[in-house]
Amino acid sequence: MPQNFIPVQRDQPFLMPHDIRDWLPEDDFAWCLLDAIDEMDLTAFYADYRADGWGRAAFEPKMMVALLLYGYSMGVRSSREIERRCHHDIAYRVVAANLAPDHSTISRFLHRHDVALGRLFKEVLALCARAGLIRLDLVVIDGTKMKANASRSRTLTEQQIDELVEAMLEEAKATDAEEDARFGEDRRGDELAPHLAERSRRIEELRRAKAQLQAERDQEQRRYEEKVERRRNYQRDHGRLAPGKEPLPPSQHQRRRSPRVNLTDPSAQMMHTPDRWITGYNAQLISTQDQIVIAAGLGCSNDDKAHLPALLAQAQSTLAACGVTDPIENMAADAGYLAGYNCAPDLPDAPEMYIAVRNKLSKRPPSDLSKSSFGRSMQLRVETQQGKEIMRRRGEIVEAIFGQIKSVRRAEQFMRRGFERCLTEWTLLTTTHNLLKLWRATVRPHVSATQPAICF
Repeated sequence: MPQNFIPVQRDQPFLMPHDIRDWLPEDDFAWCLLDAIDEMDLTAFYADYRADGWGRAAFEPKMMVALLLYGYSMGVRSSREIERRCHHDIAYRVVAANLAPDHSTISRFLHRHDVALGRLFKEVLALCARAGLIRLDLVVIDGTKMKANASRSRTLTEQQIDELVEAMLEEAKATDAEEDARFGEDRRGDELAPHLAERSRRIEELRRAKAQLQAERDQEQRRYEEKVERRRNYQRDHGRLAPGKEPLPPSQHQRRRSPRVNLTDPSAQMMHTPDRWITGYNAQLISTQDQIVIAAGLGCSNDDKAHLPALLAQAQSTLAACGVTDPIENMAADAGYLAGYNCAPDLPDAPEMYIAVRNKLSKRPPSDLSKSSFGRSMQLRVETQQGKEIMRRRGEIVEAIFGQIKSVRRAEQFMRRGFERCLTEWTLLTTTHNLLKLWRATVRPHVSATQPAICF
């Protein structure tokens, strides 16, 4: 008796179903994404195109937005890889409606609609609110260091920049002298050799980087002068010295490192991670206890504490725009956010703050902030029964988000360059994180409303 196999017929007219809706199961994420796109306000995308019908036909903005969001959700941010998957991956073909925009078109769409793509964060958050996924009895703020699309070796001090410029100028003079001796001096002035033109462009970039270092020094000096002026005003108004230590000039700061700038991405800064130094950004977010991101931001400094007031205000305004009227009740943060202005934020309906006074895993001695009045008060608050429970849950809520974004979706490094573009990329990563949470809430509903399951 012959063996029984399913016949293989690659030459038959149709290998796929006639209806594109039969290509994927009904609970696939692609359908959830397309349904979500239908509920979003995409007016800003359409407003950027001519309304008279003239010109070459463009790809439908709704399809392009869906394609980008699907790629980011699946951990694919390369426009070339998205183009390849539009030919080979069934889900991408469904999202793109069997079209295949080339990588240049995808990249141009991303750059052209930078601002509009960042605003999708609010649209997705509104969908999460309508689905009942936003609970504000506890939110958590935290940050993670993200590598920039730049080499650490290209981060130089002002002295190194000067030495590099001098070496390039000397090389240019030597090259000019050698070519004058070989070809003569009667050439036109616009016949600049390609390698000299490239060197000239690099020298201009180095000079711009040096100017940025000078601007940063001037800003640091202005902040020092503002602190001194505030202390003078306090002494004049109260008749006594202002509390705290006298600020030191920037040049006298302990452990001061020479200012540096990266020649590839000047906005990126040297960031300290637990195991090494990187050139990158400080990516921040605020999450609910159900791991819905309600605010996202980006910084160019290792310091976390300065991000809390702005992110909290952003979260409040975004939630209000999404129709969420409940206030944030409690907010947890690690020791990097400890500051007097963070222990009692100057915002309406500010939440009850729970900030760790010191990092228990750190071998450093307690900082002066932990010994201050607000530090001691915060220590008493986090040692209460409620405080201990909140601080216990803090890490398991927010660290899982960073793990899912950086490890599962392989977004350990920004692909774009420049602060504004990296901010848009980080916003898209958190937007698609919320989209994935929305989808999982529909295909795997919570066991109970009081104890939601955390699933990735």
